[in-house]
Amino acid sequence: MILGSLDEDDVFVPGVIAATSTNLMPAGSVELTVAVADESGNLVLSSETVNFTSRCSRLEEPQVELTAMSDTDNGIARATYTVAGCTGNDTVTASLAAGGTQTAEVVINIAAADSNSLEFTSAEPLTLALKGTGGEGRSETSIVQFTVRDTTGAPVQGEQVSFSLSTTVGGLSLTVDEAITNESGVARTIVQAGDVATSVRVNASFIGVDGIERTTVSDRLVVSTGLPDENSYSLSVDILNPGGADFDGEESRLTIRMADKFNNPVPDGTTAVFTTEFGAVQASCETMAGQCGVTWNSQDPRFPLFNTDLLATIDNTTCPTNGGRGNPCPDALGEVHGLRSNIVVTTIGEESFDDDNANGLWDPGEPHRDLPEAFRDDNENGVYDGNSDCTPSSTTSGRICASGLEEIFIDFNENGLYDEGNRIYNGTLCPEEFDVTKLGIDPGDLTDAEVDQYCTSELVSVRENVDLVVSSFFDQRIVLTDPDGKLVTSIPDVVTNQSYILWFSDIYNNVPDAASEISIESSSCMVASETSHNVLSTNRKGAYGISLFLEADLENEDPSVGLITVTINTGRGGITQAIYSCTDAANAPPPAP
Repeated sequence: MILGSLDEDDVFVPGVIAATSTNLMPAGSVELTVAVADESGNLVLSSETVNFTSRCSRLEEPQVELTAMSDTDNGIARATYTVAGCTGNDTVTASLAAGGTQTAEVVINIAAADSNSLEFTSAEPLTLALKGTGGEGRSETSIVQFTVRDTTGAPVQGEQVSFSLSTTVGGLSLTVDEAITNESGVARTIVQAGDVATSVRVNASFIGVDGIERTTVSDRLVVSTGLPDENSYSLSVDILNPGGADFDGEESRLTIRMADKFNNPVPDGTTAVFTTEFGAVQASCETMAGQCGVTWNSQDPRFPLFNTDLLATIDNTTCPTNGGRGNPCPDALGEVHGLRSNIVVTTIGEESFDDDNANGLWDPGEPHRDLPEAFRDDNENGVYDGNSDCTPSSTTSGRICASGLEEIFIDFNENGLYDEGNRIYNGTLCPEEFDVTKLGIDPGDLTDAEVDQYCTSELVSVRENVDLVVSSFFDQRIVLTDPDGKLVTSIPDVVTNQSYILWFSDIYNNVPDAASEISIESSSCMVASETSHNVLSTNRKGAYGISLFLEADLENEDPSVGLITVTINTGRGGITQAIYSCTDAANAPPPAP
């Protein structure tokens, strides 16, 4: 079979594709026709598939829209050719899908479009690490791209684009000041970070065919450390008292937010690592827009592995406020805390310092926060006690000793020992001339007078700790006290604006879970305060308290004995009640004459 076309007289012309026009403007379109004939020039009646291709259709980003294949109808196959950025001569070739060496061609001449627009395309990444501080996940360079388009919106190849920076502070620079657009209309340059934290934009311009300069600017790029510093590391928890002593699967969401020394969000993909004392928590998360989160779930373990007999309860520990036992206590009972879980989250980062001269670098004498290695603070005292050499016992000191023995630390330098701070600033903003790591100085050899003259570029673990209350849903206790903390079992004489406090806790003196609802009902006695209350999200130590205000009925001449019923309904339907008697108007003045 032979490929060709029919002329005006329907005579078969081999090797030629018929086109409604061979001269196109930008975005123009044309119909192509191919005839398939036998050796005698007669159109074949069988259905054949014809493939179409051209130089501009084979580009990585095709610059024409061309029908790839078409089946014959009575020996004729048709295709459409539309310009989408291609200029100059483009040869279209037709061939049979069934194979063979026979082809037909036509040359399409495409007029050049006027280049009339310049647009910012991309910058990757948008955050650059300060010069000399790059590392895994932190680049000191950013590739910035702009695109030139013609009047049809198609990309234009071969245009010269010029670049400049909005600022060169700290040694910011470009690898090239000019570039020629590629076949996709893209010209690119690379921004190289300096040693000063700042924001910068790339200006781009080119001269259009009309001789007018077109300009545009990139998105804002930020030059910063890209590492979280200690005082820009923030942990929030949606439920501080999720409960879960009695059930697995109670949840609390933890969100960590990070920024660097200049309070710019850390790069996407920065990792935070979590460890929990009790229950289970997802091991890590990676930031997006400076934050990420994990979920904590209640499950075993719920108590220390050892010394559980030393857990402080309201039954075995005297309340510091009222000297009693067996009732919820407004104050913490002391060690060892039961059903409280400490969580620590860490990320590789740097210490915080006070930049007195605002030059973006640590300078000798500028104060900083010296960080020890991070640890899980089981007893919540702010000190690592896992290396204590003591003997647990039922004495106060023995309980304190036992409370921290199971604490763990994050061994950042992998020496197998818990290390206190090294007394000098640790971070990427340590200048080379004061860096003990590069000077070969051991920080431990520095005198007290020398430590504020040196720093190190070695990093640390920045960290946050939080405690979750894993209280019981069913083992709830209720007690009523007067404002002085004295226990109240009945109220014999109600007077106006009389105030009391209701306290709620489990046996470990923990606040109820945040899903709990408290209700107060009364007969005869008038309750002036709210009669319903939802337990708040809190991890305070000690029982949960709400106010109870009573008013006397001054029109009631006879004392009236009634009841106040207090009910707490926890998240899993555990219901606990306490009932107090009260007498109204026993001391009420007689009605006015």
